[in-house]
Amino acid sequence: MEELAACAAAGASVGTEAGLAALKAAKDQGLVLRAPKSVVDVAAALVTSGALADDDKLAVTEQLVEALVRLPGTANLERAHALIETMTDRFTTSQRVARMRSMFDEAMGQRDDAIDLLERVLEVNGSNMLASRRLAAARSGEGVLSTVKALNAHLTVFPGDATAWVRLGETQMSLGRFRVAAFCFAECVAIMPTSHHMHTRLGECLLSAAAGADGDGRRKGRAAGSRAKKGGKGKPRKRTETAVASGRSTEQLLEPLSLQARRHLAHAARLSSRRDAPAVLGLLAACEAVAEDDEALEAAAAAEEAAPGAAPADVLVTGGAGSKAAAGRASNGAIASWALEGAAAMLPADSHVLEVCRRMHAVATRPEAEG
Repeated sequence: MEELAACAAAGASVGTEAGLAALKAAKDQGLVLRAPKSVVDVAAALVTSGALADDDKLAVTEQLVEALVRLPGTANLERAHALIETMTDRFTTSQRVARMRSMFDEAMGQRDDAIDLLERVLEVNGSNMLASRRLAAARSGEGVLSTVKALNAHLTVFPGDATAWVRLGETQMSLGRFRVAAFCFAECVAIMPTSHHMHTRLGECLLSAAAGADGDGRRKGRAAGSRAKKGGKGKPRKRTETAVASGRSTEQLLEPLSLQARRHLAHAARLSSRRDAPAVLGLLAACEAVAEDDEALEAAAAAEEAAPGAAPADVLVTGGAGSKAAAGRASNGAIASWALEGAAAMLPADSHVLEVCRRMHAVATRPEAEG
């Protein structure tokens, strides 16, 4: 987000490499939905610079059109239409241009035209993942449940489409289905294991599921992948395969949800060098949740986890029988302290947020459970 904002502020003087990198990051993070104006500013500057190769120009123009149709005002729609017409004249048979036109048709309320166009593209090239994703988006206009159905159909054919998994996960979150959403973001982690954004989203879903799950769901985190285990519609990746791809063991998948959340949020914090605020704040919340769950503390000890970072020897989990909860509490407290240090360095002037962080830290580091 900061990289995109900096390039947008640079305006016409933005460098080609920096602009392309910012737009790629924006695409990976779904910023066309959250910051379309910044995407427009950067993409428009690159398109008008004349420094882009044809392939890059098509890709950047597609992002520009997608952002323009999300902004209010007829002027933005007219601008998008002019770009599409220019691209059509130059790339008459381009399937990417066809996708742009389908976005414009959808924005104009001509959903049937958009669907018809995308179906024709897929008749010619059934392996066009982006066209299939656009078709899923066009068919999702009838409500949230139709969105889920359309994305599931798309992911049946393209199970490696991380963007579609993100959209499905976000849709499931909007329905309050946090454990199902967690499965979606676990697929994203399997596809992009070094993305701190995906680990954060997965950790947040697991933490929400832990807070609202029933007793059995709180003890064992099986529900997030039940569809995969049962080989549901579309036969998504088996849960054990997801575990291998994302570096997690099958045993970790059976841990309490709060502990699974802590693991992913800690990994996100490490990957981002503690600069991902949602990851650091979520990690503190996860440590608080683990501290209030004896089973999670014992599971943490059984996993022989260490605190992130330097991991001094006195916080390594090495306790034997009868001391698992105490060892897990020590390790959990050390992780919480590491997260609090990151929050204090990242948000030094935000006294309200830091006070909340300190309260979570106090719960996570208390010597024994109260009450």
